[in-house]
Amino acid sequence: MRNNKYGMPRLIKAMQTPETIPYKNDGPLCLTGKGASSGRFALAWIFFLIWLGLALFCKPANAGRAYLETETGFQSGDFGTTIDSSLFYVGTRLGFLTPDMDINVTVPYLYQTYKTGNVRETTSGIGDIVLRGSGYLVSETDGGFSLTGTLALKLPTADKNKGLGTGEADYGGFLTANQNLSDFTFSLMSGLIVVGDTKEEDFGNLFLYGVGVSRQFEQSELYLSLEGSQTMIMTTDNPLVLNLGFFHLLGYDYSLKGNLALGLSNGAADYGGDVSLVRFF
Repeated sequence: MRNNKYGMPRLIKAMQTPETIPYKNDGPLCLTGKGASSGRFALAWIFFLIWLGLALFCKPANAGRAYLETETGFQSGDFGTTIDSSLFYVGTRLGFLTPDMDINVTVPYLYQTYKTGNVRETTSGIGDIVLRGSGYLVSETDGGFSLTGTLALKLPTADKNKGLGTGEADYGGFLTANQNLSDFTFSLMSGLIVVGDTKEEDFGNLFLYGVGVSRQFEQSELYLSLEGSQTMIMTTDNPLVLNLGFFHLLGYDYSLKGNLALGLSNGAADYGGDVSLVRFF
């Protein structure tokens, strides 16, 4: 979505919040941290650090502000499987934001329940930490067009034994094209998450896509987006989700964000939502 005074495009949501993709591995439902060999993990670090260095050294430090974001949310559904699951999470995001780029790290805490037949179990703990960097590749032109890019690295910090992750890392890149028309912005997103293999499961890389429209007001923004990806489970449909959300400035130092999600395919969560408060420094 269109950059406002304090935020990068809202459509770039991939890897920003915990993603529940269930699979069965003689154990509980897992939040996929997905797999990566040691070589891929080293490449992922190089991939992200190059972007981080360019972002930090190409802009003066006084051009932006640090921020702390606290987010809470949930997802619920069976994702096209026989397992009914619900995920509740609280995330803390620390970042640095300028009019042209956003660098942040997110640490989530997860609480998950799942039910197979008459058996219900719960588990909780720290999720996978996510490092992200977003910035303009093409600044907004006189005609209102802009192009942003994002790099993301998911660290395998979730407890595999609790079913909160696979103990492996992911990394990915995303592009979002934006076209501003008066107070409206139309967006088109695509991305790729590089996924390795665990000892138990063989995953392919994930292609993600999305389209969206937003409406800007003096202190607020409303957006609607349709986002999808390839499935991690060959027996289920590709996930497709409709999002409706808002961004609102609460003065100079605070902002409020929220999102409601409705699954449009069997491979997605049935519904979900999140709300977050951002404090700028």
